[in-house]
Amino acid sequence: MAILFGIDKFGRPSGRPGPVGLLFYKEPTHSLPVMLIICPSCGYTRSRTAQLDRTAHWMLGWNLGLTGSGNIAQRRFHIIAEDDHLANWGGLVVADNPEAHPDRIYITVKGNMTFEQRQVLAEIADGMPVHRPGSGWNGQDWCLEVLEEASRRGILTVEDLQRITHLASSLMAHL
Repeated sequence: MAILFGIDKFGRPSGRPGPVGLLFYKEPTHSLPVMLIICPSCGYTRSRTAQLDRTAHWMLGWNLGLTGSGNIAQRRFHIIAEDDHLANWGGLVVADNPEAHPDRIYITVKGNMTFEQRQVLAEIADGMPVHRPGSGWNGQDWCLEVLEEASRRGILTVEDLQRITHLASSLMAHL
């Protein structure tokens, strides 16, 4: 395994700027549903069954409103593949069009998460490091670690966590 120089515990290469999101969207102060979003296809060319296993891309997010073009402004937290490693660039607001991705699976993490709870969840996700390549660990594990920490901090109940993990594994095993 290659040793990666100049990469911090979040997988961010030194001196390289991260992706840019829609910076002008402010976080609403009212309660919003938070979702685990599973992207089975995310650019893979394998069969649908294969895409629903460990290759599926997972992310956490919530919708903030609509963009001027009618897309959904969505705050997302996930890790992404960089050249030879994974990186957590922190939360970004993106323009999303769910109709363009009909195969995505949305699991409600919590139906009404307060502004304060979302701020803590964002802090957890932004601060969650990545593991090194070759460990078998991926973005699904990262999302679960974020949710487990949210449960430890009282944002989610143990029952919420069990429901989410059971539903995600069931959906991935049966679709």
